[in-house]
Amino acid sequence: MQEFAKLYQLGIRVDQVQLKNVNPPKQVQASFNEVNRAQQDRENAINIANGNYNEAVPKAKGQADQTIRGAEGYQFKRVNEAEGDVASFNAMLERVH
Repeated sequence: MQEFAKLYQLGIRVDQVQLKNVNPPKQVQASFNEVNRAQQDRENAINIANGNYNEAVPKAKGQADQTIRGAEGYQFKRVNEAEGDVASFNAMLERVH
């Protein structure tokens, strides 16, 4: 449109063209509708996938954090028990000598 405006020296500049209520010819209407449905299905699938991701990832991170904290707690427990056993054995050894 801008090229025609320049060609005919209309003195206007076309910034934007907005089409409203555009209907395809009847011969391609079914295909047009099918493309629209496919695009909507695609967007819907993306939204569902994003929702699943937003639900699963934080849950998995929380479970991983909980497992790590449990393992760290178990580590401290075992170290403390081992140190207690060492102290007990050393005390017995001193009594024997």
